[in-house]
Amino acid sequence: MPDQTQVFNSVASMYAVRGDKSKWGIDFEARKTLIEPEPMTRVMQMFVDMAPLNSGTSRNDQGTRDLFITNQLAFHVVGPWVNPTYAQAAADSGLKYDFVLVPGGTDGDHGGIKSYEFVSVAPGPNREIAWKFATYITEKNQMARWAKLLSRYNANAAAMADPEVTALPLIVRSVEAVKYAMDVMPPISRARCRTAIARS
Repeated sequence: MPDQTQVFNSVASMYAVRGDKSKWGIDFEARKTLIEPEPMTRVMQMFVDMAPLNSGTSRNDQGTRDLFITNQLAFHVVGPWVNPTYAQAAADSGLKYDFVLVPGGTDGDHGGIKSYEFVSVAPGPNREIAWKFATYITEKNQMARWAKLLSRYNANAAAMADPEVTALPLIVRSVEAVKYAMDVMPPISRARCRTAIARS
């Protein structure tokens, strides 16, 4: 059973393809969604239309990766973090694959979602060492290392400008994809941050 985040991301992925991106999000002050019924109806109809083509597995399931690796799944809408698995499959069994931008509803448009990881430090007896750890894992060298090892786009601008990072083909594709992608985490992250603040 998928969790709420998986469902939210699935709807966001489809909305990025079929919906009006300017109408995505939440007006926090008014406590109201910006999504209008008509584009959401188109998005939900796309789920119905695509049902016969679906594998029935979640995008992050190992089963989905296995289906793709064994040529039983034509495409996998996911991020660059699966590349090490697919690169290994290419070496082991000759898997031929590439990363492309998610096609949008109209020619020249693209879909896609983006989010960033957040590191929070809660008050408590270990907050100083927790802060040092958070500072260490989010500084430029570590973020650049993460990007180089996984070809993973991240929110550290200095790391993303590192010449060794910008030379990676998958990073180049990811940076291009981000231009078309919609934020999916702010509403969830804001709620989580409020929870973290409440604990203090």
